[in-house]
Amino acid sequence: MPNSRQKGKRGELELVYFFRERGLSAYRTQQHSGRAGDDDVRIVELPWVHNECKRTEKVRIYAALDQAARDAVEGRVPMVWHRQNGKAWIAITDAGYQIDILMELEAARARVRELEDEAGVAAIVDDEINPGT
Repeated sequence: MPNSRQKGKRGELELVYFFRERGLSAYRTQQHSGRAGDDDVRIVELPWVHNECKRTEKVRIYAALDQAARDAVEGRVPMVWHRQNGKAWIAITDAGYQIDILMELEAARARVRELEDEAGVAAIVDDEINPGT
């Protein structure tokens, strides 16, 4: 039976592959820095997230969140990633952070809609100035 360190490494590698399958650059921090208190997995595109991996059948959610919050460097959002056998990965974070993330997403979507509207107006104006092009 593998020891807990080996199981932890295996779970972290699964999480790295999960992120990579979604087009993100991710790696285990233990193999890069090995510093105590560092997150388990780093996502290059999301440096503001502190990732704590829990690949277990049972997880003590608040204890895991407390660990992630303790280990997170100032300004990084603590995120716990958990998966049981035969289940999908889930992300767990403080509801306040989740609301902040959703509000940022909505602001970005609103800005995209504004840009699309501006581009649509520009296309109409261009078509009137240069018909048939």
